[in-house]
Formats: sequence, structure tokens, C-alpha cells
Amino acid sequence: MLQTPNNIRAVTARDLRNNFKKIADDINDYDTTVIVARPKDKNVVIISQKEYDSWQETSYLLGTKANRDALAEAKQSFENQDQRNKVLTPEEFEASTQNDEA
Repeated sequence: MLQTPNNIRAVTARDLRNNFKKIADDINDYDTTVIVARPKDKNVVIISQKEYDSWQETSYLLGTKANRDALAEAKQSFENQDQRNKVLTPEEFEASTQNDEA
């Protein structure tokens, strides 16, 4: 198996067949991405379901202009240390929720 940067491995289809359990465990245990090299540039990429779900969520969140704009605004606000992003103590949080109920 060829180890490349960022936990990406390239294997042959034969390696995958012969070592499927270990490769599948490594994918999940070490957040490894595996590229299965196949003839005629028909390679396949294998990732964990956790990684796949994360990509799906990111795709959904960035899927509309409104979402992208809202996320960009929130990021900018956070980076500018906008007062709306203040970290509250439990007591401050409790007091703020009581003020909202009044």
C-alpha cells in the first residue's frame, strides 16, 4: 500500500480484496481515504460514512446562496468579535433568558 500525505492511501483492487478488513478499519479508525487504482483511470475512492455524512452536510449548508451568505456573515461577525458572539457564563445565560421571558 502506498501511503501519501493527509491520510490518503492508494491500493490496488487486489490489495483491497486481500486486506479488506484492515483497510476498512483504517478508514474508520484513522480517518483515512483510500483510492483504489483501477485500469483505464476508473479509480474508486473509499471514505468512512462519518466523512461522507460530513461532506453531505457541508454540501447542503453551502447548497444555496442564502445559506452561503448567512454562513459568511456569521463567520465575519465572529472574526470581528461582534458583541452578539459573546461567551456567557451560566449565570449570564440564565439572566439573559429571564430577560427574554419578561
